[in-house]
Parts: sequence; C-alpha cells; structure tokens
Amino acid sequence: MSNLQNRFVLRPLELKHLFDFAIRLLRLNFLPMFLSMAMVQLPVALLSIPMTIRFVNMAEKFQDPSFMDTSGSGMGVFDTLLVEFGDMMITMAAVVLVIALYQLLITPLGLLTCARLASRALDGFRDSFSDAFGFALSRYWPTQVALATFFLPTVGLALVVLMFVLLAQMLGNDALTIGFAVGGMTLIGCMVLATMFMYFRFFPALCGVLQATEDSPEHGFVAQGVWFLKRSFGLTQGHYLRIFMLLGLLWLAWYMVNGGLNSTLEMLWLLYDYMSSGSSNFGDYLVEQGQGQNDPMRVGIQMVVMTVVMLIFPPYWQCYKLLLYMDLRCRKEALDIYRLLDDDRTERQP
Repeated sequence: MSNLQNRFVLRPLELKHLFDFAIRLLRLNFLPMFLSMAMVQLPVALLSIPMTIRFVNMAEKFQDPSFMDTSGSGMGVFDTLLVEFGDMMITMAAVVLVIALYQLLITPLGLLTCARLASRALDGFRDSFSDAFGFALSRYWPTQVALATFFLPTVGLALVVLMFVLLAQMLGNDALTIGFAVGGMTLIGCMVLATMFMYFRFFPALCGVLQATEDSPEHGFVAQGVWFLKRSFGLTQGHYLRIFMLLGLLWLAWYMVNGGLNSTLEMLWLLYDYMSSGSSNFGDYLVEQGQGQNDPMRVGIQMVVMTVVMLIFPPYWQCYKLLLYMDLRCRKEALDIYRLLDDDRTERQP
C-alpha cells in the first residue's frame, strides 16, 4: 500500500505545476530513472563520439589543398577519397546501422522503465530499477506494436515510392525516374511532417506513460498495442493545441539549456587553450581560432561532457509527459476526484 503522505495530490495542472511536479518526481527516483534512460542514450553516444571525431579529422584533410591536388597521383578526386576514406565510410555505415537497431529495440524499454518509475512515485511508491524494468518487459511488445502502427504509413509510402523509382529505372526512362524520385521525396517529406504533428495526439502511447499506468482490456500484444493508440487518441481529443504548446515549451527549454551548455563548454575550452598558448592578445587569438581548424580533442571532450550532463533531461521529459497525461485524465475523466474518494476510503479503514 502506498504512503498517502508521499502521494502527489493530483488536479488539473497549470504550467508551473507541470514543471515543479516533474522536478519532484525526478528527485524521488533520480538514480533508477537516470539509469533507465542512460540504457538508451549512453551506448549510442559512446558509438557516435568516435565517429564524429573521425568526421572532424576527415574535414581537416579536405581543408588541406595538397590532399585535394590529384594531378601528380594519376587518380581522380573520387578515387582518392575512396582509397583514403573507403574503409572508414564502411565502418561508419555499420556503426549507423548498429545504432539504429539498438535504438529500435532498446528505446521502448528505457521509456517504459522510466515512465513506470515516475508513475509509481506519483502514487507514493519508490520502485527499484529491476522492478520497473521487469514491468517494462511485460509491456514491451504492445509498445512496439503501437510504435510500428504509428509509423507504418510513412514506411509504407517510402516503400511504394522506392518501387516506382526502381520500376522507372528498369524501364530505362531517366525523366520518369527523376520525376518519381522528386515527387516521392516530396510526398515522404509531407508525410513525415504530418506524422510529427500527429505525435501530439498519440504521445501517451508512444512514450510509454499510458502503458505504465493502465491495463489494456484486450488480449494479445497486437490488440493491446492498437488499443493503447486508440486510448491515446480519445484522451487527447479537444486538447491538441494545449498539448502542442506545453510540449513545445519543454522542447524550447531543453534547446536553451543545451545551447547554453554548449556555449559554456566552448568558452571554457577557449580560455584554457588561450592560457596554454602563451598568446598576449585574446582578440588576436580568437581571430586565429576562427580561421583555424576544429580540434578533434576539443570536439571529443565537449561531446563526452554534453552526453553525461544531458542524460538528466530525458527522464525529466518522461516525468513531464506522465504529468501531462494525468492532467488530461483529471480534466476529462475526473481522475483527481476518484483518487480523493479512494484516499478517503483508505483512511477510514480500521
């Protein structure tokens, strides 16, 4: 049984309550929430950082005029790039594929684990990471079905466009191939944009907060995944603009924090490098840096620090979305009244 003194008092929430309650939820279960999202983000970052550093090194070579001068080698520019960076590009393509597969398989687990921890904290419980992870495993496949169903129209359109382009190529009609490719890319771009805007109608199921708080009446993970989408669509009806604005404000806050942290790290590095360089004029030093090349070491250190610090924000996102989902239930289903009545009955029991 939960401790009613530690239970959050729900009601229709204003913006200040959403931000404040999300911080309190994160503080209650910070370590397991941090671990749940680090499980998703940290391996991806560890794979991405070396790849980014290698891109910086490659960009430095492109800035070297002697590298691009192929007149004495007997090879063209494309052959030179293939010889120099062929193996690296294959490795990078393999890394990108691994990252995509990892994100596809593990992201729902991280989202569900964090949402479950936040949901239980909202009710006055403090679950362990293992308990929340075990619950996430039980809702894993319905969540994957919900995600796949939501993105299925975009993927289907992309496959149809690819088929038409390949058909036109087989017919040998270059004009038709180009027309299908350009028109198809335009349609895919519009579909992606529409999918992004439709996210706000289905966000409780797509981020796992619905699965962490409600049981589906359906049997079978496919039926459960579809039910979660239908439930989200009905719950958000009539509140689209409010959800769009509230989630947009949180994204803006994240963007400002991320940009500010980036700028701070860059300035700290510049100050350290300036003091180590022995230069007497800081203005001249900045001009030289602006005309110079990127330092791979600086890029690597900055990405490592940013990765560790910004791991705090995804759990906060989940807490915020859970509260926004609870706010919808209070506004449309009087959840706060039912909870008060339930708490009153619990306190009256001998």
